[in-house]
Amino acid sequence: MKNAELYDRIIASYKGNGSVKKTAEELGTSVIKVRRVLITEGLWSSATSRTIQDLREQGLDTKQIAEKLHYTEKSVQAFSPYTKGAYGAEEKSSYSLQSRKYRERKQTAADKAVKPSSDVPKEYIREDDLSEFLSRQRDKHPIALKLHLELDLEGCSAQDMGILHKYGKVEKSISRDIIVPADITLHALHYAIQKLFGWQNSHLHHYEFPEQIFKELTGGSFARWCSLAGIYFRFPDEELDDLYWDDDYEPNISFKSWLKSKYKGPYFYGGIGDYYLENQCRVQELKEQLPSFQVRPSFAEFVRNKGKEPQKKIISLEKATIEEFRNSVDLGGDLNHLLERLSLMEYLFLPRNKYFLNSIDEKISFLENGMEENLNQWRTILANIDEQYDPFCELTAFTTVRMQAQSNQINYLYDYGDGWEVSIELTQDYYANDLEGQDGSVIRAVLNGHAPVCVAADGLPVFDDVGGVGGYIDFLTTIHRSEDEEERGQAREWASSLGWTGRAIKPQNLL
Repeated sequence: MKNAELYDRIIASYKGNGSVKKTAEELGTSVIKVRRVLITEGLWSSATSRTIQDLREQGLDTKQIAEKLHYTEKSVQAFSPYTKGAYGAEEKSSYSLQSRKYRERKQTAADKAVKPSSDVPKEYIREDDLSEFLSRQRDKHPIALKLHLELDLEGCSAQDMGILHKYGKVEKSISRDIIVPADITLHALHYAIQKLFGWQNSHLHHYEFPEQIFKELTGGSFARWCSLAGIYFRFPDEELDDLYWDDDYEPNISFKSWLKSKYKGPYFYGGIGDYYLENQCRVQELKEQLPSFQVRPSFAEFVRNKGKEPQKKIISLEKATIEEFRNSVDLGGDLNHLLERLSLMEYLFLPRNKYFLNSIDEKISFLENGMEENLNQWRTILANIDEQYDPFCELTAFTTVRMQAQSNQINYLYDYGDGWEVSIELTQDYYANDLEGQDGSVIRAVLNGHAPVCVAADGLPVFDDVGGVGGYIDFLTTIHRSEDEEERGQAREWASSLGWTGRAIKPQNLL
């Protein structure tokens, strides 16, 4: 959705329902974003937003207001109008500027790097080096992973499945099986998923653990979640400029080629917000701003109490449960959002690989040792990233430790309005010895190309803005069963404009 379009839809939705939260849910955006648009248009205000506005009228800038109110600059901006009256045109926070400077520095370094001559192949691992690489990896870590990606069709009736079978060429599910380099990051996998399922990277997304795994890992404790922020989880964030640091598509190149360039290695991370110390900075700021909070009842409790206000309960962050925090404090996103700079091996494992199951407490203790000193150094570096690039790299390397995997499954969510959900299940891991097995030739292609390869597919690709699974079923019904020829033609034309062809694609050609 384009920025201007989203801006207008926020206004229209809010005028219809009168609720900031409902508007955010309806449009698949954040509460903070909705709130800022409404503040800009004079449709919503609070004591905080009015205080901030009064201070701006007195001539104070964002940094000065933050200091005066003991807020972060980010918190001040969350209750401020967009300076140019449009979504995306807001005053950039220091965080965004730091992220941008870092990306620019990375690009400059890449541009100055010596380029290989045209006669040198660009493979990840050249054939003459493959044996050496495999000897180093033998019996240590996987060299490739096989994943089963499946769209959530829960709630589809037998009739719905009949439509998908007849017109969507679905046998069992809308799914893809791929073999990927073991070092592929969640960030790179996102672009592969987009291409595999026919989407165009035009909406928000995130990864998450299955809720049961999330509960086991955190123990239901918000304090425990804080210690894992920057290790597995990303602090809820409104800095889309940083979150989507790699979305640099230009219309003058093929969109499919652009996607391929993103899921082909080598893999790196060019943002700021996924790093451990940045997340711990955010945690520290939260603890300073909100040492305690009033617990709000869950919806189930609200219904059970027939809407009666519960007895007032104040609890400290350190003692709060995940459920209490989720029900009571809105950070603009959920706590179960995974870091995308990490490789799949740091999330997914098969039960037979016991060495992945060591305790993480020792690593947490290591990271927390000297935390205050590290945070102070981090803030100093980010304040002048252009001149502190080498210390930045050293500090991120020092505070980045490889963690053991937690599950054989994670979930990928895309377009919160349409509600697409893809389960990602690790079904096979491959070691050096497996090159002589059944999938050996595919594994070799994955390693040489440093890119995933699709080996099986069920169902046609879907496409953006169709309304999720239910909307896709309605679309298939329309183009095949509508008696209105004009309606059928218009529906096909619209789908075609979004890249949908209605033709099955061989698995090997999907990526």
